Amino acid sequence: MTAQPDEITQLVGRQCESGDLLVGGLPLPAPRVGDLIAMPVTGAYTYTLANNYNGALKPPIVFVRDGQARLAAERETHEHVLALHRPALAWT
Repeated sequence: MTAQPDEITQLVGRQCESGDLLVGGLPLPAPRVGDLIAMPVTGAYTYTLANNYNGALKPPIVFVRDGQARLAAERETHEHVLALHRPALAWT
């Protein structure tokens, strides 16, 4: 959080489609694997519209107030999604 921006970046991601542009021309430090970015809002594509299109998993929801964070929804895993599926029936 304290690193000085040294690149102009495009912040893209799965809000609706995998190539959605969330923020263009964003000054950030050079990104590294494992970096996180907190989005204070998600616009029209909120959690209520999230789905598993193209195998995308739903992110966690974290509420933050006065510097205190509270997990409101767990991060979805492949195990969560697959738990809803049943073996195919044999049709004879």
